[in-house]
Amino acid sequence: MKSYLLKWTGIVALAFAGAGAWAQEGADSGAAVKVTKIPTLTQVKQKTPANFNAGVPPSRAKEWGVFDVEFDVKVDAKQQQPWVDEMSATFYVLMQNPKDAKQPFSFFQLTSRYRDIEKGKSKVSAILIPAAMSRFGNIIGLAVELSVGGKVVDTSDVKSGDLTNRKEWWKDSAVTDGEKTVKRTGYLLDRSKTPFGLVGYDDYEVEIQ
Repeated sequence: MKSYLLKWTGIVALAFAGAGAWAQEGADSGAAVKVTKIPTLTQVKQKTPANFNAGVPPSRAKEWGVFDVEFDVKVDAKQQQPWVDEMSATFYVLMQNPKDAKQPFSFFQLTSRYRDIEKGKSKVSAILIPAAMSRFGNIIGLAVELSVGGKVVDTSDVKSGDLTNRKEWWKDSAVTDGEKTVKRTGYLLDRSKTPFGLVGYDDYEVEIQ
């Protein structure tokens, strides 16, 4: 009986070891993806690109929230192809409206997927539409998570006001699911779905459907 148990334990151990090795291989593509630049909260406001606003006076151009994130891809030298097969970026934005005492916070989230990312520097971007910028107050938090193989490989964020002392505020249910917060969908878009999509086109990764 003892030898049988030892044999069975060994089989189970090998099975779990194999599963662990498989999971690690799946998550580690041999590439290192790192956020190198994220805009400050004072840099995100941009007017509609002039080329898409013919006939509209500059004074009437609407304001968007533009969240450009720069990143760098370094691929393992052992790999024959200098590519990351697939990557995703999840953007989180929190706004605060000082005129709304009941539910002053608006939370926005967007995940965009990209394929065949070549080594070197590149950008991903999410855009908050003008209606949100006009209606829901001031942006007090921006965060981005980059994921490869379903695993978050790097994060970066900027924050102000009530978020100043909160670490990873986008994971804090008191912030994202609190009674004073409204989750809003359809306002935060991938850059390619806005007028900015054709501005500096080659500098950005293109979202896949």
